[in-house]
Amino acid sequence: MSNLSFFGRKHKLQDIKRKPARLLLNIVIGIIILAGIMYVVFEFVIKPNMVIDEVVINFEGSSVPIPNELYTLADKLQGITFSEAEPRSLEAAFSDLDEITHAEITRSLSGRLGIILYPRIPVCILKITVSLSKESKESKDKIEYKPVDKEGFLYSATEKYTDYFRRIVPVIEITSFETLSGTWEKVSDNLLQTAQLLLSLQEMDIDVFNLITKVKYDNNSKYNNASAFFRISESNIEFQLAGDLELKSFYESIKAVIEMTESWEKEFIRIAVHNDAAICRL
Repeated sequence: MSNLSFFGRKHKLQDIKRKPARLLLNIVIGIIILAGIMYVVFEFVIKPNMVIDEVVINFEGSSVPIPNELYTLADKLQGITFSEAEPRSLEAAFSDLDEITHAEITRSLSGRLGIILYPRIPVCILKITVSLSKESKESKDKIEYKPVDKEGFLYSATEKYTDYFRRIVPVIEITSFETLSGTWEKVSDNLLQTAQLLLSLQEMDIDVFNLITKVKYDNNSKYNNASAFFRISESNIEFQLAGDLELKSFYESIKAVIEMTESWEKEFIRIAVHNDAAICRL
């Protein structure tokens, strides 16, 4: 056998081995090109003509009612194109609402837009009495409710939202509105501590917490005094809360009063509660 014949066979074997590799490479290139064409067709032909025909909106992990304003906003999203329903833009728009910390938006090819909202949970609701001027046509003072978040910031909310949380978190009455008007964006540390103390009491013993009839915060006081009023047996008990009051001391004072109230004949009792003592002022 000649050397020329040997090398000819060798080249044929190499060509046979290369053909499957080339075929595989051509298939991969074809798939990539096809995927690119499909993407372009979907993104610039199909997608702009797709519309959102269903919008589902919910608060995550909470039974917070959806305000009517959000339903109205959701209704406006029906009929927009798939391209306009860009999740990041919509998430930013919903997150701008004071009642919401952030939002998660999903969309499906079926035309469904899912909106999950994470509510801004207040630590308390301020009940603010706005004294109207003599020139006002309204005869009664106006009552406003403002939620306060865990960092102490006041924020705006719908009536439906505040009505819901007024049944869940402490409602604190402000005895003077003058220092809140216009410029007050954050409550004092003392008021925030009062709200957190009452929330802790609620978690510890809901039955005791439910004895509270109202909470007042004297914004004019030199010491920013807060008072919690309880209805125990036939007596109205006012607990004046020290600024640094700890939950244990507060709770023990309440339990002691509950045990002793039957022996008291006074209809109204005032008690100053500190961490090391509770002073009864009959």
